[in-house]
Amino acid sequence: MLFSRLDGARVPIILLASLVSSAANSSIFFATDIPEEQRRLMEADLETLTRVSLDRSDEKLKDLFRIPEISNDALQEWLESRVKYVVAKDFYVWDHLYKSPTEVIYPPIKLGVPLVKYLPPIPNTSTRSIMAMMKNVGGGIYSSGRSVNHAYLVSIPGLEKKVSVVSPRVGIVQVGEGLFAVRPKTSSLPVGSVVFSYYRMGILFHEARHSDGNGESLLFSHSSCPPGHDYEGHFACDFNLNGPYTIGAQFFKNLLTACRDCSKIEKSVLKVLVLDAASRIIRVAPRFTLEDSMKLTSRRKHVFSCYQKEELDQKHGPLKDGLCTEAALESSRSEIREIYKKGLANLLIPAPLVARVLDPAPEMLVAKEK
Repeated sequence: MLFSRLDGARVPIILLASLVSSAANSSIFFATDIPEEQRRLMEADLETLTRVSLDRSDEKLKDLFRIPEISNDALQEWLESRVKYVVAKDFYVWDHLYKSPTEVIYPPIKLGVPLVKYLPPIPNTSTRSIMAMMKNVGGGIYSSGRSVNHAYLVSIPGLEKKVSVVSPRVGIVQVGEGLFAVRPKTSSLPVGSVVFSYYRMGILFHEARHSDGNGESLLFSHSSCPPGHDYEGHFACDFNLNGPYTIGAQFFKNLLTACRDCSKIEKSVLKVLVLDAASRIIRVAPRFTLEDSMKLTSRRKHVFSCYQKEELDQKHGPLKDGLCTEAALESSRSEIREIYKKGLANLLIPAPLVARVLDPAPEMLVAKEK
């Protein structure tokens, strides 16, 4: 899932009325519940992908995508093997889900600590609002089926046959509430600027990576952003070197290098996109002593409990007076940040937790023999 800020600090998206309205060369299916204008814009984005200028010497992008060469066809094939269906913002998954009659065997879960645990989630204390651009709901459905040990079928508006979810690469992505949001701070760019099309393409490639992985890398789930980050406390960062944000950063960087016809403003927007995606890649995680780990847990529980005070009051009675004052909350937040700083300073004791390249090969189910 890709998030963006609502306060104008992140590059926004606006409607592109001047682009062509069909993408005849794409195999991605757009559900019939998607508003017509949104469908036309996304089809136009895919059409743009077939002819956009690329930096064909980009070895890093080639290695990330594991493709033999950088070409429009290769990128399109990579994308369409991971994104196959797009559904509307109001698509409610559980209204379209059915248990598959076919019994399946899920691969054994690999032992090891899930990477998301390397960056312990901290309470979201930021007042900044964020919203999702898109969501890879197909991966979520696969994960849900895995947890209850049976596969699902999904009905998609406009398709007669239900889609069988037997791999994280089922490729169902959902339009987020922010994908077509109009932002007033975009007035410096013309409405028809191709950069906005590039941005939506980058979001699709980001979501495509969520269709990959197995075991600990399954779905390339995001990690909680650390203290001091713009998205502190939100699951909007990656603790790996080939996840969705690395994909997005390198894709935008490639377009920036190859976009010789872009204006200075358009290039500056692409640079911001590169920097924003790159800032979400957390390369080193803190190591905590047992004492600090216990203190961190305690302080996190304090902040969480205060943000859930109303619910807790209903279940356990009112909290003690003074426990959730702003001064008490700030004290806990300050300690959380200090513990993280200390943990980062102790990286070499006994060994650093550093981000690494994960296996993108998808899990595959097998049908049980009758």
